[in-house]
Amino acid sequence: MGDLEVLTPLINSQDSLCSQDQISNPETTNAWGRLYPENECLKIEDLVKDNYNAGRQTNDVDFQFTKQCFSLKVMNHISKIHFTINREKIGTLDHVVFITDTSANGTFLNGEKIGKDNRWILSNNDKISIVSKTNYVYTFTDKRSDYLNCPQKVREQFAVYGVLGRGTFGEVRLAFEKKTSKCFALKKVNRESCIVLREPDILSSLSHPNIVNMENFIDTTDAIYITLEYMPGGTLKQLIENTKRLKESESKIILYQVARAVQYLHNRSIAHRDLKPGNILLSYKSPLSVVKLADFGLSKKITENTHLKTFCGSLAYLAPEVFSNRKLVTQSCINYTNKVDSWSFGVILYECLSGHKPFVGDHIEEKIIKGVYNLSKLKLFNTSNVAQDIIKQLLTIDYNIRFDFDKILKHTWFEKDLLMKEKVGNLMAEFSNSLMPSHKYSSNKENVAKKIKFCSCLAQDTCSESIRT
Repeated sequence: MGDLEVLTPLINSQDSLCSQDQISNPETTNAWGRLYPENECLKIEDLVKDNYNAGRQTNDVDFQFTKQCFSLKVMNHISKIHFTINREKIGTLDHVVFITDTSANGTFLNGEKIGKDNRWILSNNDKISIVSKTNYVYTFTDKRSDYLNCPQKVREQFAVYGVLGRGTFGEVRLAFEKKTSKCFALKKVNRESCIVLREPDILSSLSHPNIVNMENFIDTTDAIYITLEYMPGGTLKQLIENTKRLKESESKIILYQVARAVQYLHNRSIAHRDLKPGNILLSYKSPLSVVKLADFGLSKKITENTHLKTFCGSLAYLAPEVFSNRKLVTQSCINYTNKVDSWSFGVILYECLSGHKPFVGDHIEEKIIKGVYNLSKLKLFNTSNVAQDIIKQLLTIDYNIRFDFDKILKHTWFEKDLLMKEKVGNLMAEFSNSLMPSHKYSSNKENVAKKIKFCSCLAQDTCSESIRT
């Protein structure tokens, strides 16, 4: 650009140049956003449509730049259509606003050049300039209030949208990285929770096609924000609620992938401890999906010096041995093993096939400890004897004889179904090919691992963790 970097409009400042009359203009009722002028020759623009063009030509532009706004030297470098603003519906959650640089000489967002034909996220209080980073034209304001709830460190990198889910320790929102428009699930974990750094610590050590990827995390005063791979199909819990129950073949496609993920964890001496349908993510709102295991806030690395003894997890999916420590003082707690995940897996399988949890109603703790459940519900749907057998091997009170995930995957129900394995392979290949390449991913994993500040809760299992229902 050369000397164009120092060219200025006739009137230009980082402070808004709106007159008091302009600021007091009433906002259009159905406007989803506003452009406040950074040049006295421009006016406030209420955004109502989904598509807008800005440039110097007289036709087909909504916001025109004229010689009254800029010097002739600058005007000669403004394109007929210099940039566009588009609003697009993303799923059922919210609209996302994009700005696209269509110019030959540059559109800038907050002083950074977007680049010709590149599309960035446009979010609250972003400043737009053209030709050079000092030629400000508008400040964009978003009518959504959600944005104000995020710290500045988050807002600088991401445009944050609707809630994907809420849990005991925080919430998950849809988010877009501003400079790449890449979609993420942004998980907020409140800092008062002693497990605040456990999840990024665990995830930074994992790499498996059936475990959700973590890109990075942002450390703020009140919480950490973890950027996770976004799975648009929602959760297995939602799928079961929508379909009432799954066919045996459908359940097998989903749970085969979950079993592979948990086997990978156990081979690395990690127990998940919160397996449930709500923590199983899908690529599509269909049983024919790639599956990713998520939510590692209660996960634990088992070493010679650390053991599993905390009463934690989701009540309906807890193994009998977890209840043993509920009324004991810490000094006399009894250790349990990663086979608590095998029990939870059995509960999920039962729920998929029948549409109901095996342990419900009053005195649920007593029912779980005694292993009292009803197989007749499965028989009503003609569930195969092989599927019923694997459930029996999982919902076994004695964890010494309960199946681990090596045995689960070698069970006839999974092992001999070659067609199912072929379908899963095709689904995963298709999903992998649909992803945009991320050259930053491996280095980000390393950076995350380096910057985690270890706290005592990462090495001990004695923090008070709320039971999840």
